[in-house]
Amino acid sequence: RHQGTPLNSILFNVELVLVTSAAVVQFTQVAFANYARLTDAEVIFSAQVKYMTFYSWFFEYNVFIYMLLGWFLLSLIYLLIRPRDTGELRFDKNADKKLAKIVGGGKAGKHSDKQPLRSASAELPGAGALAQA
Repeated sequence: RHQGTPLNSILFNVELVLVTSAAVVQFTQVAFANYARLTDAEVIFSAQVKYMTFYSWFFEYNVFIYMLLGWFLLSLIYLLIRPRDTGELRFDKNADKKLAKIVGGGKAGKHSDKQPLRSASAELPGAGALAQA
């Protein structure tokens, strides 16, 4: 349905982005520590958040990084085993009719016997000389 996305789906996606954004920023700050020197991200994650009483254990044992990499591996395995929910494609007959009308007016795939198909090279100047060579 066009514009039929429920609000709870949008809120769930926003929640996923908010939950993972801190882990991604912390991962990139650790991975690119030399490039992130003297930035706000380094100040926040290397000094302030790292030494808070609740988060100090997580940063000491790199829990956020291992969780991010673990989630990546689980997602990779799942998507390799089951790449799509359904393996079938559903076409809309109305959309096919509109497309056929835009493209050629008649039925798609049908050609008249009176008008044979021509190749694109037959319309180019000098193409006959190239074809004979």
